[in-house]
Amino acid sequence: MPTMAEDILSIEMDRVPGFIQEHTAAKTLSDLMRRLNEQMMTGDARARRMAERALEHLGFVTV
Repeated sequence: MPTMAEDILSIEMDRVPGFIQEHTAAKTLSDLMRRLNEQMMTGDARARRMAERALEHLGFVTV
């Protein structure tokens, strides 16, 4: 079963702006970001890396 991060990584790059716009309009982007950030902080190494890659795929900088 794909994770949220894997689902995000499967979005084609040219569709990312629409994805962000859609989630912003639906007021679900902050929850999505919170869940990805949570995965980066508390997940196992694979989950952390996937969450980091998903955030980067959406255009956010990770450190």
